[in-house]
Amino acid sequence: MPRKILVVDDDRSTRVGLVALLDAAGYLATGVDSLKAARQAIAESPPDLLITDIRLGEFNGLHLAAANRTEVPVIVITGYPDPVLEEVARTFNADFLLKPIRPSELLAHVERILAARQDNPEFQPARRWPRKRVTNQIAAQVDTQPVRVVDVSYGGLSLEASSPPDQVDAPEVEITFPTAAVSVRGQMVWAQSEDASWRCGVMVAEEPQSEWHQLVDALS
Repeated sequence: MPRKILVVDDDRSTRVGLVALLDAAGYLATGVDSLKAARQAIAESPPDLLITDIRLGEFNGLHLAAANRTEVPVIVITGYPDPVLEEVARTFNADFLLKPIRPSELLAHVERILAARQDNPEFQPARRWPRKRVTNQIAAQVDTQPVRVVDVSYGGLSLEASSPPDQVDAPEVEITFPTAAVSVRGQMVWAQSEDASWRCGVMVAEEPQSEWHQLVDALS
């Protein structure tokens, strides 16, 4: 049975993207947008893992870690580095991650935490990001928008763009690598502003992608 993950974030794009990423990796993920909704969801059906943003409107996601009587493991995410908040999170035995989070990095944390709590030693979640290559920002295009590719794997890639991507909510986008003459179809699953640029994550379609796999192997 898939492990249940609750995502708590009041930013819709981030919440929807994280849920899509976790679902694609074989987990049963749901998302809520407030502290109140998170408490209700935990009370009704405790998840196997809780992922929460620090800022939840007027509340703080650390409240969920502090009141964690069911001992559900917690990953706290934030776009604002703060040693004090990180120390508090560690006090509550919560992992502390900074946005933007690479999909491969988040999935590695999720897998490590759930594997440590799994009674069945044969449990292995479906992994869609099994190989990663740092690309030194290879030029590409998402539909007609120029982007730079930050990292890639068989399951997807991270992109950096100079303006907010219009395709975040689109069901499908086309990523083209002009110099390699390779195009693949994928779904934009998350986006996060980063200073003057935007970092985005794309999940590559599941159908056979031999050219894409060859490109991933060639990038190092």
